[in-house]
Amino acid sequence: MKVFLCADALGRFCWIRTTAADPVNYIEDRGLEAVEDQSKDFEDMTADELFAADVFTVSELIANAPGLRLFR
Repeated sequence: MKVFLCADALGRFCWIRTTAADPVNYIEDRGLEAVEDQSKDFEDMTADELFAADVFTVSELIANAPGLRLFR
């Protein structure tokens, strides 16, 4: 699993986790900017621990972040 620091169109930051083969394109195709790969900082965490630490999948972020502004 990869974890990226990402930004929305308003410059607000969040962490996104993904198992996509090409994580940067996956994230950016969904309207966020992939700023930095921070996977090493989260490598020992389970998906549940990541979610509890506010590290979301793109779908979880869109569903749970009011006012999110995508780049599309």
